[in-house]
Amino acid sequence: MPEPLKNEFNKALIASMARYFIRAWPKFDAEKFVSVACDGMADLELKQRSDQIVNALETCLPNDFKCAAAILFKVLPTTHEDGLKAWAIMPLNTYVGRHGLAHFDLSMSLMKAMTPHFTSEFGIRYFIIDDQSRAFRYLSEWARDKDYRVRRLASEGCRPRLLCAIQFTNLIANPQ
Repeated sequence: MPEPLKNEFNKALIASMARYFIRAWPKFDAEKFVSVACDGMADLELKQRSDQIVNALETCLPNDFKCAAAILFKVLPTTHEDGLKAWAIMPLNTYVGRHGLAHFDLSMSLMKAMTPHFTSEFGIRYFIIDDQSRAFRYLSEWARDKDYRVRRLASEGCRPRLLCAIQFTNLIANPQ
């Protein structure tokens, strides 16, 4: 039987995330991050595990979103370096969705930067709810991006009934 997807969020992944965060920001409390992120994890499902990692990020990253965003950019892979990717990105884009609304353009830039490494479909939804027309301007531009993963974010991120995500009740009621 295949391994449940929820097991992608495990102590090894969380410890790896902590190492990248320490490299990006030496003040990062890796021990606290791992402790908060792993607390009771065995009893949690996939989205709950991701949300718990978000809670750990909220505990350990600076309260100033611009500072936190700079750190998040630094933990992403570049053409020259290794970085966080795959499942580790899911809680990062939810963190941006929860905390970056007051910094819309910076947050959208961060979401686009995360997307080639794992989808930002969950995080983008906060921005669509907060300012649909502004978010859709980005999504319209991204729908023509050279990177198919960014184009995918533009289509999947605005699906009204995306599985395991915040639903867009206004778009469900009025699809026009």
